[in-house]
Amino acid sequence: MCAERLGSLPAWQRCAVCGRPLTAAARAIGACERAVCREEHLTARPARARVARRAALLAEVDAAHAVALGGAGDAAGDAAPVVIVPGLDASIFPHNVAPRDAPGLRPVPRRRRRARAAHLRRQLAPDAAAPAVAPSSVAPSSVTPSPDAADADPDLVEAPGEGALAGGACAACGGRCCRAGADHAYLTAERLRDGYLAAHPGARARDVVAAYLAFVPAATVAGSCVFHGAAGCGLPRALRSDVCNRYLCEGLVTLRRTLHARAAAGRTPGRAFVAVVAERRVVRAGLVGGSA
Repeated sequence: MCAERLGSLPAWQRCAVCGRPLTAAARAIGACERAVCREEHLTARPARARVARRAALLAEVDAAHAVALGGAGDAAGDAAPVVIVPGLDASIFPHNVAPRDAPGLRPVPRRRRRARAAHLRRQLAPDAAAPAVAPSSVAPSSVTPSPDAADADPDLVEAPGEGALAGGACAACGGRCCRAGADHAYLTAERLRDGYLAAHPGARARDVVAAYLAFVPAATVAGSCVFHGAAGCGLPRALRSDVCNRYLCEGLVTLRRTLHARAAAGRTPGRAFVAVVAERRVVRAGLVGGSA
């Protein structure tokens, strides 16, 4: 086959490695019959697919960002940094596009309340010292190790203006990271002693159990933490675990770094553009925070 004709063949009719024309049987694979071509192509294909999917997703985010800013240029974009968070694709949120398998809300069964109470009693036992969940189950970057470490690493220090923007991003997400909370909510003996018992001297185990159970919503997100309801976490922040108070997903870590960098340059964005991604697509997007 001459070079001109070969060059006119569409990509799907040519070997992805050597460029030779493919037989009808080889087109399903995308590489010719040579073993070296097939091995290279089949090894690289998943990586190429991941790159293509990510590029398509980022293009979708950029398009939504431009729409949210009304077609404004770089100055407006600079005032509203992009935050991409992995979201809980649940139909319980009125602004969400309901997916096929939305978890939705479910009444809290008695067994979950009993499990919650049993976990608290174990942590309040006189010999309770071990954490409720193995540290290995928590992302290393999710917990601030110590004040000294926080001083040394800007990623562990909250950036100016971060609180409101991160809160808006979490609300848009809907609590995907809460799914691992199960019935324990990462509450440990140490956290109960330093939190509730320190604020309520003389409280007994049954008082602590009753106080926490009072914050369990009537209905929670299926498959998520027992405290995870339609309005978010049912627990006041002062009663949540250290993990819940300090965990940052990748999107929020990126937001923190962006805000630190812009603060150093004398710029503090008053809003951010949040894109919630689930099932490899943007399911919610919009601006959070006040005016720029």
